[in-house]
Amino acid sequence: MRRLFSLSFGIPLATLLFLANSQSARAITVTTVECAVAVFPCPAASVIDSGVRTDGVNVLPINTVDAGAFAFANAQIGFAGTVTVSDVNGVLDTLLATGTATEGPTAVADFVDVDIHQNYTTNPLIVGLVGAALEFNIGTCNAAAAAAGSYNQSTLVADGTVLPIMGGPGDCAGGAFAFAGGAPVVITQPVSLDALVQFGFAPSGLLQAIDLPLGEDVAPEPGTFLLMGIALAVFAGIRRRRARR
Repeated sequence: MRRLFSLSFGIPLATLLFLANSQSARAITVTTVECAVAVFPCPAASVIDSGVRTDGVNVLPINTVDAGAFAFANAQIGFAGTVTVSDVNGVLDTLLATGTATEGPTAVADFVDVDIHQNYTTNPLIVGLVGAALEFNIGTCNAAAAAAGSYNQSTLVADGTVLPIMGGPGDCAGGAFAFAGGAPVVITQPVSLDALVQFGFAPSGLLQAIDLPLGEDVAPEPGTFLLMGIALAVFAGIRRRRARR
């Protein structure tokens, strides 16, 4: 029997230990876990169901973009969307995810935990420099999720540095949420980025849904914002090319 919903998060996200010339490559790993408790990572005894989707390449090469769809579903919950990652000149590394988590009518709470992971090849000239890691989490909740008091919370982990937790209980009350944060990081070889997300669905007799885009990027100062603009242009180009197909 799954435990009832609680506003206590158990172990906060921030204590996690797991912590253009575009080519095509495949390197994204998405892990989804349905958990009975609001603890992230989910204790083994509380895992209801889980799944892993990976493209199989360990490190994304320089000047490479990868975009892939992912989906996980069972009789009660679902999580589906798209992840796009890019490595621009081995200097700017980005991760952007869009998706929707759903929860069917239920009398108990459900928690959907997601880890989106990517490693990136780093330009040797910037290894060891201090850079800036930026994060955002923007989304909407349907009327059922808002009425139930469900939520989304996330954090980004860049080279082992856990950025501030974004979100928590009460996020769905207004029907939408928007968060951003950042932290300095020491750039490594390779750069490792994780987007860690938890969807907390309170009991409801209706189908609940929480949508989001979330993402992060890492670059050396002072070029972070200039390079992020380049990355966004790359993403826009990918979408245009896919739309023509």
